[in-house]
Amino acid sequence: MNSIMRSYLLIDNSDNIQILEKMLRLISHEQIELVKEENAIKISEVSMNGFTRIASSLETLASDLELNEIALVVVPFYDSKLINSINIHKNGVFFLYDLLLEQYSKNELDIQGVTSILDNVPKEILLTVKNYIRLNQSLVQTGELMFAHRNTINYRINKFINVTSINVREMQNAVLVYFIITLMDIN
Repeated sequence: MNSIMRSYLLIDNSDNIQILEKMLRLISHEQIELVKEENAIKISEVSMNGFTRIASSLETLASDLELNEIALVVVPFYDSKLINSINIHKNGVFFLYDLLLEQYSKNELDIQGVTSILDNVPKEILLTVKNYIRLNQSLVQTGELMFAHRNTINYRINKFINVTSINVREMQNAVLVYFIITLMDIN
């Protein structure tokens, strides 16, 4: 199974988005669509192979389009608030979690903005997800810890995924969500 990648492109000049879109289609061999947002360009979902081709061509893209800054940020879900809360001043491919952690360690992270993406999730579900991730995504161990049946834990995990569109069964997403829930001080 070929996994799907979601990402944003951050560049210093997005005047000619049509040319960029054509170039990304040629590079990835996929039907890519770009959507310009406030501070970033949202790339439609691409396969892992297409993403790898794009990531390995960043330097060439920057040169061809005469860009000083170009960053590709991998995200578990599309959220313009979250992508607008990060600052990138270097070129390359980055996972959102790594960027948030770096900003947090430098006291540059807008914690309120980051945690607001989970505001609509009930505390019980957040606690379940936090324990599920902490216990290596084990439904049985999470159920034992929380005195709930594993089916109940599975229901809560699925509810979280449905509400947020973040699949915490994927490790990179799980790490990001655990970080955000920890910032929220959910116990």
